[in-house]
Amino acid sequence: NMYLEYPAYLKKKNERLSNVGNAKVPEGTEVRWQVSTTETDSAYLKFESKKEIVGLEITDNQLFETNQVIKYPDNYELFLSNDFSRNKDPIKYKIDVLKDQYPKINNTVYQDTVLFSFIGLGGNISDDYGLTRLQLYYTFGDDDFTSVNIPINTSQNNQRYYYSWKIDSLVTQGKDLKYYLMVWDNDGFNGNKSTKTNIYTFNIPSDKEVKDAVEKTAEQTKTDLDRTLNEAKELKEELEEAERKIKGKKELNWQDDRLIKDLIKRREKLNEAINELKEQNRNNESKRERFNPQDKKLSEKVEQLQNLMDELLDEETKQLYDELKKLLEEESSVEDIQDLIEKINSKETNLEQELERTLELFKKMKFEFELNETINELNEQIENQKNLKDQTEKKEEDASQLSDNQHYKNKYF
Repeated sequence: NMYLEYPAYLKKKNERLSNVGNAKVPEGTEVRWQVSTTETDSAYLKFESKKEIVGLEITDNQLFETNQVIKYPDNYELFLSNDFSRNKDPIKYKIDVLKDQYPKINNTVYQDTVLFSFIGLGGNISDDYGLTRLQLYYTFGDDDFTSVNIPINTSQNNQRYYYSWKIDSLVTQGKDLKYYLMVWDNDGFNGNKSTKTNIYTFNIPSDKEVKDAVEKTAEQTKTDLDRTLNEAKELKEELEEAERKIKGKKELNWQDDRLIKDLIKRREKLNEAINELKEQNRNNESKRERFNPQDKKLSEKVEQLQNLMDELLDEETKQLYDELKKLLEEESSVEDIQDLIEKINSKETNLEQELERTLELFKKMKFEFELNETINELNEQIENQKNLKDQTEKKEEDASQLSDNQHYKNKYF
């Protein structure tokens, strides 16, 4: 018999193998051999790797036992003997060892490149017997790494993890953030083993880089607003043209049908462009506020502009276009289609006016931002000059005091 007592950390039930000498056991398993014999005075095992003989102790009549902690795979032979001879035929066996594997980790990273306020970390961790901890290590520049514990379920050998890492309070502009993850297994025989991911780098922009990026995006938004306004005007003109063309007709020909369908598609593209504009402006203003907070008056204008942009697309206009599309599909009467186009025309006039108001406010606000930046830069230069002047005066005062002290020493000593 072979009695297998597994390491406690495996949480594996101990086993007995009967009439078997070959085995495959986890590393650190304690094996107790129990050999029942007849006509035997002594028994011993000889292990190939260690070149040593291990005697079996007799515990009962013709019952021999010994035990060994198995660390490596090995071949061994059992010998039996009495006063007259020992076993003639070799009794050979083999023990294979299952090494405790290193834990595994894969990771997917999402870095917030708009506000630089968080990093999303997610993936999978696993181990053959168990996991004990998962940690995040990070540093800015050449500083020492700081660790953050990421909660995991230590009762699961294979699991998903996700961690939303808030970095807004950590970010130092112009200093790159470096970080990696490390996971540990529960190896109770060799000590907990670890595996880490690659080191990731998050480039944190400097104050100037943020300012340049914000100004570039603002200029692009202004250009896009101009283009969107022109597209809205063209759409309005073509809607009026369509209204004139079908006026008085009893039925639509294929050209009329195609013209109206093209107008619907153009409005859908215009909607997409307006939505992109809204998101672009919202992200840019959030970035500006994140790195360069504005005064209350300017912040109120930012909010007013965003509200204007949010109201550019109203649900009623969308429903009118959906209804027009449905009328064309159902080949409804020309009168119904004409009435609906007339209503849409009225709505498009409102859109054109709202876009003009939005563009005007955006230009005004952009000018105020630039003026504010210029004033701040001048104030900063004045403050720097003042500090430089104060430092120079202090140095001159210290030098004068030193000279007076030296003169005093020379005179009296």
